[in-house]
Amino acid sequence: MRPGFRLQLIRPYERGKLRGTEGMDVQHITGITVSVLQELRLANTQDSRALRDFILNISNPEVYDFAIQRFSEMTDPSFNIALGLLRALREGGISQDGLGQVALEIENSGDQSDACLEMIGTTSIRVVVSRQHVARVSIKRMGLERAKKRARWIRDNYLFEIKGSAKIRKAPTIRKGRVKRISLISDIATNKLIFLVRYQGDSDRPTTKQFSILERGFEGAFRAALAKAREEFPDLDPLMPNPYTPTLEEYSHFKPLVPDLPPPEKN
Repeated sequence: MRPGFRLQLIRPYERGKLRGTEGMDVQHITGITVSVLQELRLANTQDSRALRDFILNISNPEVYDFAIQRFSEMTDPSFNIALGLLRALREGGISQDGLGQVALEIENSGDQSDACLEMIGTTSIRVVVSRQHVARVSIKRMGLERAKKRARWIRDNYLFEIKGSAKIRKAPTIRKGRVKRISLISDIATNKLIFLVRYQGDSDRPTTKQFSILERGFEGAFRAALAKAREEFPDLDPLMPNPYTPTLEEYSHFKPLVPDLPPPEKN
């Protein structure tokens, strides 16, 4: 048996490769390049989500499930990566700890909040989305930390299914009126999420200014938009809480890109 190699994440300036502890380039063994890892972190396609769940399952089968029929959701490159991982584990090309590193990287990139999770005493966690009971996870059987991981994974996959079965809006969604002159505008089709401020320009003609939530974060973009709106309406409270929240569809799509995006409002 050859000595095992652990996968180690290399910083961007180190040529974007995954290497073994003895300097061996293992991306040729598994096909897991830095760009593939980025796709697994986002997991915003059926293909990448299937490969992500496969890796999580073989790393921690007590927490994550993977049904055999989900191989059909993978593209050929993803299926070859899955085969490469199994082959590398069998032959000692990578170690279980190395696989665990990749799984941890994927786990940490997901939504770590407790949105849509309800504690049932100290015995279980219930996953509830828009008042619909989705699943219950036993704390007594798994322990609190692993139960939360499983509950979040179930929640995220459920939200992804909602997005996948919903029709993409043809026009951007606009929410007005919560704060004077500020609108929250989203367009999933073009990956756009902004706060828009309407004000009088130097020529006294109505004009607008956009503040990107993907660039500034949800809170940062709102504060910048509020500061702009206060130039014309100084009576606006500069310390007011952000009253805007995303829809379920927006939350599922944008949460991997906007870490501070709040959960949807409960009906």
